[in-house]
Amino acid sequence: MKNAGVVVKEMLDGILKGDAAAVMACFDPDVVVVEPESLAYGGVHRGLAAFQKDVHGVILSKLSIEIGRCELLGSEGKVAASMDITFTSRKTGQRIMMPYVEVYTVKNDKIAYLDVYPQDTRRFGDFWDAN
Repeated sequence: MKNAGVVVKEMLDGILKGDAAAVMACFDPDVVVVEPESLAYGGVHRGLAAFQKDVHGVILSKLSIEIGRCELLGSEGKVAASMDITFTSRKTGQRIMMPYVEVYTVKNDKIAYLDVYPQDTRRFGDFWDAN
């Protein structure tokens, strides 16, 4: 079995390469993703198809993503990623950098649960609405 940090790193590498298939391959089909309710795509998303459509697809249809600083902390089954993520609007070209913490629970070499914590949901929501 892979260490949880290896699974999360593979997923993040897929994001950096723009390889959606590699990203999705890291998630369990029954994954649960919790995004802050105040975001346009917020809420609890159950299953890979819901995550693909309602979170990943929605974000990437509007924004491109770059991950700057990224530190992984954790144990065998649970990893937290402390990151600086820069989002660029596909419509206006405007950019915003947002510190994030994401907490991943990994089971059977797949991400089974993900809690997402952007540092400032109001600022990110304003950026989302303006772009």
